Amino acid sequence: MAASPAFEPGEPDDVALLLHTSGTTSRPKQVPLLQRNLVASARATASHYQLGPGDVSYCAMPLFHVHGLVGSTLAQLTAGGAVVTPRRFAPSRFWTEAHDHGVTWVSASPTFHQAILKRPGDPVETLRFARSCSSALSPE
Repeated sequence: MAASPAFEPGEPDDVALLLHTSGTTSRPKQVPLLQRNLVASARATASHYQLGPGDVSYCAMPLFHVHGLVGSTLAQLTAGGAVVTPRRFAPSRFWTEAHDHGVTWVSASPTFHQAILKRPGDPVETLRFARSCSSALSPE
C-alpha cells in the first residue's frame, strides 16, 4: 500500500483559488485570491451581519460563484453555524427547505429573490434577513 502524501497546510499568502471574472472590464481574466483574502472576506461578512453559531445560511448561489462560496458558505462556517446547500436551487422548494432547516438568512441574486417571491410559502419564522448579491434589488 502506497504511503499518503504529507498534508501541508496553506499559508496566508498562498493562492486559494483562481476567480474567473469579466468584472467591470467585460474582458475575461483570472484573479488569484489568496488564503488571507478569503478569510478576511468571510470574517467581514460574518461580523457585518452578526452571524453566529445559531445561524443557518441558505446558499442559493452555486458554489463555483464567489458569492456562493465566500458570501453564503465560508462566512457562515466562519461564524460556527450551518449552511444549507441544495443540490440545485429550486424556487418551488425554497420555503419548505428553509422551514425544515431553520434557515436564518439567505443571500441570492435579484433573479433568485424574484423567483422565490413568485412562489409564496408558509412564513419561515427563523428567517432574520435576505441579502442581495451581484446587483441591487429593485425597490418593488
